[in-house]
Amino acid sequence: MPGYSALLHRKHTSPFVSKKWYTPIIMYSLILFLVSLGDAIMSYIAPIEVEAHVSNTFVMGLVLATSSGLGFVCDFLFGEWFRGKSYAFFLASMFTFAFLFPLSFILAPPIVSAFLFAMAAWGIYFELIQFSNFHFINTYVEREDHASSWGILESLISLAYFLGPLFATFLIDRHVDGPYYGALGFFTTGLFGFLLFWRAHRTRSRASTADTTTSKRSRFHEIKIWAILWKKIWPLYIFFFTAVLVDSTFWTVGALLSEDLRQQHPLGGLLLPAATLPSLFIGLFAGKLAHQFGKKRAAFFAGSCAGLILAVAGILQNVPLLIGTVLLFAVFHSVSRPEISATFEDYISRLGKTSNDLIGLQNSAASLAWVIGPIISGAFASWIGNSATLSVVGIIMFVVAVMALVVVPRKIQMPQKELEIAG
Repeated sequence: MPGYSALLHRKHTSPFVSKKWYTPIIMYSLILFLVSLGDAIMSYIAPIEVEAHVSNTFVMGLVLATSSGLGFVCDFLFGEWFRGKSYAFFLASMFTFAFLFPLSFILAPPIVSAFLFAMAAWGIYFELIQFSNFHFINTYVEREDHASSWGILESLISLAYFLGPLFATFLIDRHVDGPYYGALGFFTTGLFGFLLFWRAHRTRSRASTADTTTSKRSRFHEIKIWAILWKKIWPLYIFFFTAVLVDSTFWTVGALLSEDLRQQHPLGGLLLPAATLPSLFIGLFAGKLAHQFGKKRAAFFAGSCAGLILAVAGILQNVPLLIGTVLLFAVFHSVSRPEISATFEDYISRLGKTSNDLIGLQNSAASLAWVIGPIISGAFASWIGNSATLSVVGIIMFVVAVMALVVVPRKIQMPQKELEIAG
């Protein structure tokens, strides 16, 4: 294998030789698959449950947005609070809050305060997952395999989000609380899987690259670090924000649209599965696309195609044609997500003690998208309808992706000296 010897002798190398990252990432991805199945079920049922009791799509969007509002705060705080923590810390902490999400709907009355508590648990555990993912890949995978590992991880997560709505509709038809118990079951199975994996691999992980100092920095200092990083990665940040904005629209307004279409046509309930199906296999080719075109260019080109197709899908009235067009959109969208995640992973691996800060900054894009997305999509849905709202976010995605193609250079140098001075 070309370069194999160099990998073994590289300074600061992983204790795993090139091929050995496959087993850990597949095992970790299976754990995330189980967790994501539970999350997908909850992501489907939560907007429906909230809207049923607030009787307003816009208010529903506001309630759902509080989840990511807290998530944004977590992005800002976790990078400082948990410097030097491993993926195992973040994943173990995640399970506590994951269980609280469905339990809130089961045990609490259907009132706004109970929904807000459930959204808080959702926001916290979702951010913990993101920190865990980046730290896990940085621990077990060499830089040249980042795109492939993210492709494997996102393919299995996408499988979960493909199956989740199908499980949710099946469980709803059996019992009103069926989706919540189903989510609890998948979270519990994922927890057991994590405990088995951690016991087998805990002595093999290399140290986290994050700073392990315990001294606390001021909030102003964290803002300064984010500002330095933002100057270098702002087009990537905006592109990632937009990609997640599209996802947030599908899992809020799209969930409602799916229920409407299910009443109109036998294929109507396949809207969300169609939006996730291509990710089951397209992500597996992320490594090859990255080597041939570059991670950033592949992400931006695929994003522009996805946005244009989604803009068309939103104006279609024929249900089977709409489902088919959404499926085509998802082919391109499922290329852009692992490629842009792998791009961030490359930069994270270079930063050493400030790696947690970039993870937090990158995650904040997703959090903001999940704050703004449900509010905007809920407002547009009340104004122009659920279907047309897809066209609006498609146009936004197309414009942002084309902008990124034009302004982002092929090489982005991380501001190591500025960060060292600021640190």
